[in-house]
Amino acid sequence: MIIEKFFPTFVYAKDVKLDNNKLTQDIVNWSNQDKGVQKTNHKGWHSTTDMGNKPEYQLLVTELLRMQKEIYDHEHLDRYARLGNMWANINPPGGYNRPHVHPNSLFSGVYYVKTQENCGKIVLYDPRPGIQTNMPSRVKGQPPKHLWKEVHLDSVEGRII
Repeated sequence: MIIEKFFPTFVYAKDVKLDNNKLTQDIVNWSNQDKGVQKTNHKGWHSTTDMGNKPEYQLLVTELLRMQKEIYDHEHLDRYARLGNMWANINPPGGYNRPHVHPNSLFSGVYYVKTQENCGKIVLYDPRPGIQTNMPSRVKGQPPKHLWKEVHLDSVEGRII
């Protein structure tokens, strides 16, 4: 039998060193001054989407663009990284963001400024159209990663996914 993997979905992660205490304080201050918006957030705060334009977040933006460049190089993309929009979420215990997509985005990501023990995981779903409604049943046990329909990744402070 010949087996080849033609359409893999890559999930990139990188741990970066930023002043997360300052970022946390900046985001909390922002949330105290701005009621935010209601999007996919449940019992949490979601900022407006202009975070990438605010000077206090430029070191984070630089890291995001640096990682994006690494991804573009890995995927042989002939373009420059750019940031579409960016926002902050604060999810207290019981708060979360509902599953959603980011249309018109080549890549989307998350950066964990602050996490706590047992704070939850990010769930990524197989992005291929129709796969969630047409997934065959599997034999008992854990299938190999290339057959997963979703993955649950730990929330790690200082990590970009």
